[in-house]
Amino acid sequence: MSGARFKHAAFAPEDVEDARRGRPDFELRSYATARGLDFRSTGAPPNFETVIPEWPDYVFNSMLGVLPGGAVGVLEHELMEVEVTTGKAGPRIGGKLFDQVYTKKDPFIFQPSFWKRPKDEPFGGNAIWIPTTRLMASVPEAALVPRTMAVQSDRLTAIGRYDLDRHGLDGFGLQYGDEPEDEALLDRLFAGPPGRFLAAAQYAYVDLDLDGAIVAVRCNGFLREEAALDEIATEFSEVVAAVREACAPYFDPRPFEQPLPEPPWVDREHPPSGELDLRSSPWWEAWRQTAAQLGMRLEDPKAYHRAYPSNPVPSAAVAVMRGTAPDGRTYRLAFHRARGPHDIRAAAVFGEDAGWSGPKTKPELVPETGMWLQGDGTVVACWDATPGPVGVVAPDLLERVRATAVQAGLA
Repeated sequence: MSGARFKHAAFAPEDVEDARRGRPDFELRSYATARGLDFRSTGAPPNFETVIPEWPDYVFNSMLGVLPGGAVGVLEHELMEVEVTTGKAGPRIGGKLFDQVYTKKDPFIFQPSFWKRPKDEPFGGNAIWIPTTRLMASVPEAALVPRTMAVQSDRLTAIGRYDLDRHGLDGFGLQYGDEPEDEALLDRLFAGPPGRFLAAAQYAYVDLDLDGAIVAVRCNGFLREEAALDEIATEFSEVVAAVREACAPYFDPRPFEQPLPEPPWVDREHPPSGELDLRSSPWWEAWRQTAAQLGMRLEDPKAYHRAYPSNPVPSAAVAVMRGTAPDGRTYRLAFHRARGPHDIRAAAVFGEDAGWSGPKTKPELVPETGMWLQGDGTVVACWDATPGPVGVVAPDLLERVRATAVQAGLA
């Protein structure tokens, strides 16, 4: 789908032709090859499902590996989807937009347009798609950070906007709905390298997004020149390192064999106050029953992330349980958030033996078990390539975990 009538907009005049086309008119395969990056012409790589577009039609020139600057992550071109509100209000984003093409008015003016949008095809419903360049990296150390997206203030509505000038970054704010739960963290982020990157950026649009242990940066346009790509990748690598450092006060490393505290909700008769989370609390009883059936002990997901801060399983855990393998080895089953609110990613985590020689830079797929495998120097984790329904443990999960552990030299 492309052309002048394709629903689109651009953040800058120089991006208009790309916006009308709906895709870049060039490939970055040679750039990726020269830098040792895995290349996909369309679609994003695995293990970033919680933050990438649902449809591969929105992603181009995706590259995964050690980026210039040293961060392990993704650099890609992506169409940014922005909803258009019902009636004449226009796209739900502030600031200048160029060459806007969209449906000006929905047929049912009092029915929110989001409710009418088809969810089973790309480019459906009333929205616009804007060409951008995006970089992403898995930063498990940030798993306990609530969604934090900083963007130029003029792109946000004044009502509810949390301005970051109080944290040393003028002209930027947090997206509506983001809650500054830890103001000291915001000080460390936005008075440090991430804030300096945003302040110095010369892009018509730029954002920094921390979401479920993924750190991402986005700028306007499909960047093409190698020098520009190297520059933003190097800056992004500095941002990633600074985010890890900013999260260090959350860490509480512990020996893997040591039990962790129970979750606050372990006792069904005394549910905790202030702990309700609509993405996890409805399934607390299912996790209690699962742990009982498996003969495992429930542990606090927050304590799990603090104890093993660089654990490579993507996203944040909602349930963790500790058990003992047939060979007497301690292991943990962990269930991490996936894309949808009713999806979960099952994982198993083991203590890493000295001299373990498996993958540590990026995960490798074990085809026989359908699980990804990676270590971080402290733990070795394997996790399902395909998420399953929340609250349900696949019947063959333990069998596949054991088989993966054998292949990885952990059993």
